[in-house]
This record gives sequence, C-alpha cells and structure tokens, in this order.
Amino acid sequence: MSTLPQFIAATFGVASEALAQTGNAPGFSFKMVSNQKSQIVTYAEGQLIYSKEESLHVPGPLGGFQRYIPAQLSTPNLPPGKQYFSDSDTRDPRVTNGVPFDPIEPEDLGVHITYTPPDLVQVRLIFLTQGAPTVTFQVDAMGGVIYGSPDPNNLDSPIYLISVGPPPAPVA
Repeated sequence: MSTLPQFIAATFGVASEALAQTGNAPGFSFKMVSNQKSQIVTYAEGQLIYSKEESLHVPGPLGGFQRYIPAQLSTPNLPPGKQYFSDSDTRDPRVTNGVPFDPIEPEDLGVHITYTPPDLVQVRLIFLTQGAPTVTFQVDAMGGVIYGSPDPNNLDSPIYLISVGPPPAPVA
C-alpha cells in the first residue's frame, strides 16, 4: 500500500508550514541507494533545500503566458550531493583505494524532488560529474522511503530508493 500522502505531508507539508511561519526555507538531508541488473550499486547523500510552488508570468508578443513551477526539494549548487559506487574497486587504482564505495572519488549529483498537487511526486537526477545527463521518474512511497525507476518496463533500468529527513546536526 502506498504511503505517498504521508511522505508529502512529512516533507512538503512541513516545509511549507515552516516557510510560512519563519520566512526561512527549511533544509532536509537525503540518502539514496540504487541497484540494477548489472549489480552496480550506488549510495548517495546530500542536502535538500525547499522551494515553494510559483506561478510566473512570462511576457511575450501575444501577452505572454503563465509558467507553473511546482514545489521542490533540491540540492543546492554548492555543495551538490555525493554519489559512491560499488564498482569503485575496479576503477583506476591510482585514483581510488581499490575498495567498493571508495570515498576518495565520489561523483557530484543533483537531486530535485518535485510535488504537483494532489499526488504527483517526481525525481530528477543530474549526474554532474558525467557531463550532466539527467533521468526523471515518478515515484511512489512505502516504509518511509520513495522509490522509482526511469523505465520500470526495462530490466536494465536501475531502481532508486530515497529517504528524506531532517538535516544532520552541525559537527562541533
């Protein structure tokens, strides 16, 4: 059974309320794992910043048009999220320690989670280190995480699981 409404309330609902009360956009942390048929597994983590939905007027020769921008949680430009790979032990040994999920060479990752009422949540991943290719997919929720695949009918397409929570406490 989907728990997407609870995910929306716990993230976008809380963020919207906090922004209305304090005027500050709240932050969140995320953790993401992926797996695919090739058995390459990834782990990613980072910060997400809330942006409320907007409707912008874009001027044009015929009066322009309205552009809707959904509410979103997204990684800031600096620092982006970091993604680690299970096959890092097979990469260039001069660059890595030769162990899976080597922390020496993580890849930069952009994450955007958008919410369009009443119940559409989409994820867009931007693989910044790889020249910025993107994948976008609709997600569902179960057990406190959201999950989805860019092409669920393709056995070679990875599946992503993402948890969103409060930002980590500052290190003293």
